[in-house]
Parts: sequence; structure tokens; C-alpha cells
Amino acid sequence: MIPRATTRVVALLGWPVDQSWSPVMHNAAFAAANLDWCYIACPTPPDALAAALAGVRAMRFAGANLTIPHKEAACAHLDDLDADARAIGAVNCLVVRDAALVGYNTDSIGVAAALWAAGIGVRGTSSEIDFGGSVG
Repeated sequence: MIPRATTRVVALLGWPVDQSWSPVMHNAAFAAANLDWCYIACPTPPDALAAALAGVRAMRFAGANLTIPHKEAACAHLDDLDADARAIGAVNCLVVRDAALVGYNTDSIGVAAALWAAGIGVRGTSSEIDFGGSVG
């Protein structure tokens, strides 16, 4: 796929990101789904985070993933946070909606699901997670 003006862009913002396999995985998934989307890794030093997020918004990217060291700092630059991200105080996923940056935290769901799959209960947390089965 050759990116063009209609291609939706998703970025990985982190410092460093040169070791990331995310572009390979996401671009393969986009191609398999026949989507005109492109995933790019953007090395973003901490002092450039605000400018990078402004660029994601201005260029109307579809969204972005955030990795170390930006997951907590990004919250201050977003227009809205979902309930999990607000409670955790960190985001790893951004969606651009009508030029607004909305932050999500999917890390917590992944960790809880992995624990549940291993038969380890997630009890005594601030919210109970229902994965459709009993937790031992």
C-alpha cells in the first residue's frame, strides 16, 4: 500500500521507539483488513510531547498509541479521558474525534484479562471486571 491523502494515520509516540514492532504488526493488520491506514513510529522526546499531540490533532490522525515515558504526562494535554484512564491517571491509546483528543487506558484490561486467564482473581480492586466467567 502506498500512502496517499486519504490514508488514515495512526502514530506511536514514545522515547525511544526504534525497537518497536508495533508498525510491523499494525500495518500487517491494516493490510489484511484491506484498510487504507498506516501506522508510524514517531520518536518523541519528553519535551516535545505537547507539540506532538498538537500535531496528531492538527493533522487529523485517526489516533495514537503512547508508550514510555508519555502515558501519564499526556493526560494533561487531552480533551477528555475515559473513566479507566481518569482513575488510573495514564493513557496508552488516543482517538481523534472531531479534532478532540480522547484518551483511553487499555493496559488495565489486558493485565486483568491475562490474570483471569491464568486463574488469578482480580478482587479487592476499585472496580470488578466481568469476563463472562468465574474468577478463582
